[in-house]
Amino acid sequence: MNRYRRRFASTVCFLLVTLVSGEAFAERDGEQLWAMGALQGGFGFISPKLDRFKGYLEFQGRWRSFESLETAFIPRFALGYAITPQLTAFAGFANVEFDNARKKPYSELRPYQQLTWNLPVSGFTLQSRTRLEQRINQENLGWRLREFVKGTVPVPGTDRIYLAAYDEMFFELDDTTWKVGGQRRGFRQNRFFMGPGFRLDESKHVSLEVGYLNQWVDRKLHDRVNHVLSLNLFLNY
Repeated sequence: MNRYRRRFASTVCFLLVTLVSGEAFAERDGEQLWAMGALQGGFGFISPKLDRFKGYLEFQGRWRSFESLETAFIPRFALGYAITPQLTAFAGFANVEFDNARKKPYSELRPYQQLTWNLPVSGFTLQSRTRLEQRINQENLGWRLREFVKGTVPVPGTDRIYLAAYDEMFFELDDTTWKVGGQRRGFRQNRFFMGPGFRLDESKHVSLEVGYLNQWVDRKLHDRVNHVLSLNLFLNY
């Protein structure tokens, strides 16, 4: 257990150094609020034969009201199958709506395929999520790979509060011709989150994570760093 905790701490330190380095090269900053609610679980309550089948439903809103009226709304849905107790494969889609006060509003349909791997360790949890997205709009199709790693550590003296940290990297696999929201091949975005989590019920099926999220976006002229207050509500059934 101590070995995993040391690795987790080392990873967090590395990400913080990377975060500070990225700030030095960013020329545009913004303040935002992101709120997300997610419902996830298995279908074993319907029939024991469906115990390995999983469902996921998410709604996310983003507000950039500190500098403009720009908003984003993202509903996401997926069905999955537990290959093992630790490894689950998902297929789903998201419908992303952007309303930018300075540019024309646009939307994307994003089918995706995903592998989620959970490593439970006494006193520590680690999750890896690999997602392949197809970004579809009226012009053409873009492929993107997202790699997400998250760790949690309980706060000593309580079983209701924990610390969470995650990092997600975005790799755009091809170029698109979109004038708004398009992509260029390469590593184009990173999100790093850290904050406390609170288990809101005795059965630990409902949890809330509140913290700081740093979003770095690579752009042609100037990189951008967004400082985000992130609110995440998880309901597990």
